[in-house]
Amino acid sequence: MPLKFEEPEAREKVAKPASKPKPAAKSSSGSGKTGGRALHRRVHTNSSYYFAKVKITVVEASDLNGKKGIHPFCKVYLGSKTFTTATQKKNGLSPTWGDTFEESVDRDDTIQFKVYDHKKLARNLDVQRDIPPLGKKKLTVKTIARKDVQLDEWYNLVGGGRLHVLIDIQINTPKPGAVHTKFFSYPTWMNDKYGVNVQEADTEAICLGLSTLTRYAIRWVRNQRGIVGLLNDDEEEEEDAAAADAGADCEALENLEFQVADISICFHNKCLQLIVAYHWVEKEPKVEDIDDEFGIANVLNVKIFTKPGPWVKKKKQIHSYKPMLPELFTKEFKLLAAVTEEVTEEAVAFLNDESNDYRLMKLLNVTTNISHHAVVFYYR
Repeated sequence: MPLKFEEPEAREKVAKPASKPKPAAKSSSGSGKTGGRALHRRVHTNSSYYFAKVKITVVEASDLNGKKGIHPFCKVYLGSKTFTTATQKKNGLSPTWGDTFEESVDRDDTIQFKVYDHKKLARNLDVQRDIPPLGKKKLTVKTIARKDVQLDEWYNLVGGGRLHVLIDIQINTPKPGAVHTKFFSYPTWMNDKYGVNVQEADTEAICLGLSTLTRYAIRWVRNQRGIVGLLNDDEEEEEDAAAADAGADCEALENLEFQVADISICFHNKCLQLIVAYHWVEKEPKVEDIDDEFGIANVLNVKIFTKPGPWVKKKKQIHSYKPMLPELFTKEFKLLAAVTEEVTEEAVAFLNDESNDYRLMKLLNVTTNISHHAVVFYYR
């Protein structure tokens, strides 16, 4: 299955004519890169198993907040993929589209609708300016899954107007024992000082990428454990009737349990990746004195430790692929090994702290060309 790319949100604009930027001043950081800034980027995801397949038809809109001459179109953020309807040039305040989109989604995914005016976007020549939508609406997959199999709804948009959509959701039943993988990928390169191009990441950008990936992965793992009880949640009694209608779709899930088999992290020149290997297994009978799987003693958490990379000379990275003398190679080898050991010792000290009641799930060492990290996944 091809990688699903999450498009940047609501930065709909027409770029200025290309102009040659001025040379950027060198950064004062040890990386020797030109001055840039690390900004949060969207996570790209891919999976061998998805909770459900969603089919959405954007039918029409009414009473949009705009002038009569607007040319509206609707962007649909479905899971981690973005779709766009056709632009309507007639009857702009109450356009009709009828466009249908289909995508696989996870239980913790969201579905967003944003209506824009194409004419307003085309007139904008400021690359840094964000153009707000005429109206927007956000839904969650888990909320839709609790309702009828097919929805035919008019939603009130934030910003003004109403949107008519059809939503059909088909829940996938996992096969017990089958191993699946979930990929979280993050582009580490950061924007340059002009906000036009991207440049190689510094330590701050890499740390931001690691914290973002681990946060997404932890949230995803916690949501998988909630799939079994999705359609018969005792805390939402008002939805019991809808759950009974759709209960057959998740009947096989009642005897299954989600388990993480392994977690790994890969670093490439332009990309950080976190991979979760997992499977669904048949539930075993519970023993009363064993903690509930949803109890606080089994909540998965993460802690990241970071050390900057060692430098042989000022503003020169120790990582080099040119031939060198054996003495210099041995010196650099010892420096790299020492930094990795230091950051790992910090992680081990955190786990061995007697004031913490933590249980280790996975300890990962991630080494980049400018930094060293120890990522601890643990239960508490």
